Amino acid sequence: MEAPPAAALEAGISERDWKALNLPSNKRLIYDTLKGFTLSQHILYIGETGGGKTWIASMLAKLTGNELWMVSMNEYTRNKDLIARETFGEEGKNRTGLTASTVLRWMQEGGILVLDEMHKPLEGIAILNNILQNGEYRMADGRVIKYDKTKSWVIGTMNPVKPPYKGEPPSGELSSRFGMTLDVKYLPPDEEEALLAIFFERVPKEIIHTLVSVANELRQLYPDILPLPIAPRTLLHIVQHAQRFANDSLADIFTKTYNPSSIVEDPAIAEAINKALSKRGLIPAPAEAEEGGSKARLGVAGAVAGLLDKPTPWPKSEPKPEPKPDPMPPPSRGEYDGYGGYDFGDFHAGLFGNRFGHRRLPPMPFTSPKGAPVATDTDPGSIDAWARVLENVARLLAQYPPIRLVPFYYLEKHGESRSETPRTWRVVSGMEEIQYLPEDLADADKDVSLGRTAHESWHLLHSRPEIIFDYPALIENMHFQALWWAVEDPRVNNLGLERHPGARPWIDSAYAKDYEIRDLELERVEWQSIPLHLQFNYALVYEWWKGMPDARVTDPRVKDALARASGAIQRASREPDARRAFDIVLNEIWPIYLELLDEATRDEMDKQAQQQQQKKGQKGQKGQKGQKGQKGQQGEQQDGEESDGSESGDEKDRQEAEKQAKDKMQKASKDYRDKHASKVIDDPEKMSEAEREKAKKEMEELRKKQEEAKKKGQQGQQGQQGQQSDSDSDGQKSDGQADGQAKKKSSSDAKSREHQAKQKERLSKPDQEKKESSLDDRLKYQDFLSRVRNLVPHMRRTLMQALKQKLRQRTIHGRDSGDLDEDALPSIPRGEKDIFKEEMSPNRVLYRISLLIDTSGSMSTEKKERAVEGAVMMMEALEKVPGVVFEIVKYDSDPKVLKPYGMKLSPQLKSQVVSMIMAGSGSTEAHKALEEAIERIRLGRGDKLIIMVNDGDPDYNFDRDQYRQLIKESRDVEIHGIGLGDGAQLVKDLFPPGQGWWLKDAADFAKNLRNILKKKLTKGVRIS
Repeated sequence: MEAPPAAALEAGISERDWKALNLPSNKRLIYDTLKGFTLSQHILYIGETGGGKTWIASMLAKLTGNELWMVSMNEYTRNKDLIARETFGEEGKNRTGLTASTVLRWMQEGGILVLDEMHKPLEGIAILNNILQNGEYRMADGRVIKYDKTKSWVIGTMNPVKPPYKGEPPSGELSSRFGMTLDVKYLPPDEEEALLAIFFERVPKEIIHTLVSVANELRQLYPDILPLPIAPRTLLHIVQHAQRFANDSLADIFTKTYNPSSIVEDPAIAEAINKALSKRGLIPAPAEAEEGGSKARLGVAGAVAGLLDKPTPWPKSEPKPEPKPDPMPPPSRGEYDGYGGYDFGDFHAGLFGNRFGHRRLPPMPFTSPKGAPVATDTDPGSIDAWARVLENVARLLAQYPPIRLVPFYYLEKHGESRSETPRTWRVVSGMEEIQYLPEDLADADKDVSLGRTAHESWHLLHSRPEIIFDYPALIENMHFQALWWAVEDPRVNNLGLERHPGARPWIDSAYAKDYEIRDLELERVEWQSIPLHLQFNYALVYEWWKGMPDARVTDPRVKDALARASGAIQRASREPDARRAFDIVLNEIWPIYLELLDEATRDEMDKQAQQQQQKKGQKGQKGQKGQKGQKGQQGEQQDGEESDGSESGDEKDRQEAEKQAKDKMQKASKDYRDKHASKVIDDPEKMSEAEREKAKKEMEELRKKQEEAKKKGQQGQQGQQGQQSDSDSDGQKSDGQADGQAKKKSSSDAKSREHQAKQKERLSKPDQEKKESSLDDRLKYQDFLSRVRNLVPHMRRTLMQALKQKLRQRTIHGRDSGDLDEDALPSIPRGEKDIFKEEMSPNRVLYRISLLIDTSGSMSTEKKERAVEGAVMMMEALEKVPGVVFEIVKYDSDPKVLKPYGMKLSPQLKSQVVSMIMAGSGSTEAHKALEEAIERIRLGRGDKLIIMVNDGDPDYNFDRDQYRQLIKESRDVEIHGIGLGDGAQLVKDLFPPGQGWWLKDAADFAKNLRNILKKKLTKGVRIS
């Protein structure tokens, strides 16, 4: 590992800090910050505690040769504190009073100002907004202090404004003064291991790997079970202790350093930590602890102690690998070996020059994240408002009212990730939504976002991505799909422009942003790095847009392929029927495209061969440059041996090179396909034939829905015209209509009264009853109860302790019966007879809770069992708790109340609830179930809480907008949604922030339900 450059050492950066800075995530954060500084923008870091926000800021100041100014805020920070500070004689040169604050000194002297913990001040800090907006501050004596935006920058840091952190987010006005908002997340596991190995190189890598694994397992339980995340800073403390005191138990160090139980009293916390430690072998299983004695108590630390005590020298870092020709993305797990096996690189001076002080640093390879930031001078509120306008445009163009326009997000449950999925505008088939990029909505040319909205709306209207399901051989062929969607781009635009010719300026603006030629010679050079078959795709789209050949294409093979395929391309792009266009692409354009693809693969193989020859040549030169003639001869001899070996392995090398070239071409085609194709919810590449058939049927149903919506829209227009003509007719007809409307209103009122009466009846009587519960039903209930029995007592005890302060307490003296009070038992010898617990009785209902459980056919048996566990835990914990009433409802095709608010639980009713939940089937009527639950919960007093449990997105006839509106309008009822399993990510999209819960592991449902109930029922109650 090379030592840090002299410039870094001169700046006061140690060798360890230098290596830590060169971890990919830290480099990315530094680069993004420096890019913002070049634009004279201030930066806001948001991240969990202990993630390195302040450390990165201090390192940036050293790297750029700037002064670091630190302002630490708290809940008592006021405007005055930011512009002046109180001083005493010794500090203020024998003057006592107010002197210039850190902020004002930064304005005068320049450098980097760190505003730490910006979320904590409870009083508005508007003075900062004025300073950052105007670049100056006027003193009381009339002096004006200004700062130079070319040498003064601000880094704000804050935790996410959510539990367990307290405070308020900065105002929207102040937030908009920060040009970039960067998420400072915890390092990926491999980088975190490398970081710990850098700072504590004496600790074995196996131990570091174990500790990082435990930490990441526990982070998944935050904030549902653990009240605090385990930060990298905490891990640094643990490993530091392990290095200094090698004989201490690792488990003991861990639990003393990370001890959230000292903050929140909950047995589930210790249980979760012990489970994670036991899983990694840091603490033994109970049986092992008795047999192993002191050695077992040490766990892994026993072995670690022996390793740390050895006097043998520690192994040196592995040699630095050869520099790679192209920047590589951050390595996956396994490429780190401590920190010795990773090429950390150096910092890039060419991009910034002397922009940030006097220091120049060597270049650093870096791969920037995909996507561009939103324009910094754009108000986020205006973007949201413009998005709503574009949503209405999309609905009009697609003639499909349910379509929604939402910011791009990764569909993680369908395998998408930041590293594998490009950010792009796209239609998500099956979800009835168009995803947009916020940076395009901030573009000064509004026609850009209008054009992309139009293009995606026409994709929704005219594209048929499910056609590929009929061709299993093509489903995994990314090359064909890249070609297909390249031709589909002009086709949907042609069909759309025929219906909406006025959208042409929008389309031109959108395509100009991506395809306009700005520097022909430079772009021709860049195009030589694009594979030939993708040059074909880009060129055919450009030719459709401009009506002339793309001048960037210089390769005669691409020109020839475009000329031979031009007729078929024009016919396919003008074909109104998607399937016929698909056939033209498959039968006429695809054979020509295959020839070009073969040429592109051969070009890539030739490129790899040249690189291999260059490497061999460099090795030969090294052999000849030995200091002694003997070394030179040895080098020639080695080159000769390598040559002999390569002749025998030529065929193997050729096959390997061909495989690498094909993989690279496949990846390039996949990236093109993902950027230009509609997103099909279920990945056809990973679906069975039966699943593909099901997906096809669902897509056909969606098409029918679109057609029906289109017809309803046309009928609605005709109806409006008919109503207008009717209003111009004679008065007798108008009177007849008025009579008809009155009758309809009367009928509607009668139905409403009948519905309300039925809802009141359901408060005390279940919709379904079994005359008798069987022995099997009772055994099932006992089985489920055994699974959650340990959760019930603690929950009930916590609720009783909190509710006690809200209840009217009554002590009846001289009682001779009741529950014994353990604290009063010692008074028996003194003759006290009243040794019974106080009776608590609520003067009113304090809480009403409704638990709605999805029992439709999409809920697997396992998910139903998890839902039953939650219901059993709730029945056992809330039973006999004063002031709390609850209902349990199952919903599939028709919602059914199983346990009403007004009915007391009995063993028979408990077992019936379990049996009926397990027996559910049918479709998912989520909207109806929620609507009825809101009506019922409003028929009584108390704080109202509804919890809906399902396996994700409801049926295709489900109107998400209407559902969200129902939740939004029910302000007196707090509604939470819990999604179970891998397919339930979309539940977060249906509920307000903090009220949508996605549990990948359905087994955690009962614990999470307990946590939700505990938080909501004890909210605002001080627990002693």
